[in-house]
Order: sequence, then C-alpha cells, then structure tokens
Amino acid sequence: MRLVSVIVCVAVAVAALGALTAMTAGCDDHHNNRVVVVREPAPVVVQPVEPAYVIVDRPPPPLVVEGAHAKAPSKDHVWVAGYWDWNGHDYVWVKGHWERVPHSKMIWVPAHYEKRGNGWAYIQGHWQKK
Repeated sequence: MRLVSVIVCVAVAVAALGALTAMTAGCDDHHNNRVVVVREPAPVVVQPVEPAYVIVDRPPPPLVVEGAHAKAPSKDHVWVAGYWDWNGHDYVWVKGHWERVPHSKMIWVPAHYEKRGNGWAYIQGHWQKK
C-alpha cells in the first residue's frame, strides 16, 4: 500500500512539473526587453440621473437660520446648507455641513421642495455637471 502512495505522489509531481514547463514555454530569460504599457486613468463619467424625490402632502417649515460655520477643511470642499428632510412621517432639520467636491466640473444642487399637483416634491441634494 505504501508503494502505491509513493508512485501516486511521484506521478502528481511529474504532472505538476510538466504543467509548469508548459506554462513557462516561450519565456526567454536571456533578454531584458520588456514592454510597459502606461494608460491614462479613465475619466470620471457622471450620468445625468433624475434626483430622487418624495411627494409630501404639506409644505416644509421655514428654513432654519444657522449661525456661521467653521472654515472649509480644504479648497475642495463646499458648504451644503441645512435643509428640511422628510423621514416618512414628518420634517426633520438636517444641519449644514462641508462636503468634498467629487470632481472639479461638478456643482452641488441643494435639497429643495417643489410644488407638484396636490403635494410637495422633496428633491434630495445632489451633484451635477456645471
């Protein structure tokens, strides 16, 4: 039984060596000529998407006047003003905050409400192309 195990192990090793030889066939380690392909990063593509909205049966409360805000964390940040969010039952105030601009050709469109039919459409804040 032990002899059979040794024969099987040798056969597996020979097969593995054969596979390795086949995989490296054509490799030439005598030449150091290598081709390096450098590609530019893919551009950021922003598809125009209709921002999500919810129809609410009553208008939002008046905007809350927030005090002065801290200095921007970097030149790549914009201030996103506070707004009334709809939680499915009532309006909830969301404080203003700094948001990093995802791309230099983008602008922030603040969350807002639009009168539609018998209700108010809450349009979420979102980034869009300039």
